[in-house]
Amino acid sequence: PHSIKEGSIIKPHIHWIPKSNEAGKTVRWGMAYSFANIGALFPVETTIYVDAVTNNNADTHLVGYFPDISLSAMKISSILIIKVFRNSSSGFDTYTDDAYLLEFDLHIEKNTIGSREVLTK
Repeated sequence: PHSIKEGSIIKPHIHWIPKSNEAGKTVRWGMAYSFANIGALFPVETTIYVDAVTNNNADTHLVGYFPDISLSAMKISSILIIKVFRNSSSGFDTYTDDAYLLEFDLHIEKNTIGSREVLTK
């Protein structure tokens, strides 16, 4: 978004629910991403993980926080490509039932309402 503070960090996280009552188990979510400014090539993706712990209540809205991402080279109109997935084959994923992804979002730092020009702050 044009309101983001250039060079700031973003805080990705997921909202999800467990299908069954299995307290203290872990669901491993992954996020693969790459970003590029206008005119730049997209580099090889980086993958980060969050190991989200279940409670004992099926269908409870839970949140899992990925590590912050620094976009120090980001400029206005750069694009971030994201793939979110469950890594159930990982040894860190101990939850045996389905986990449902409700939503994925990013919290950002803003320093303007938008940009003053199409491609500049």
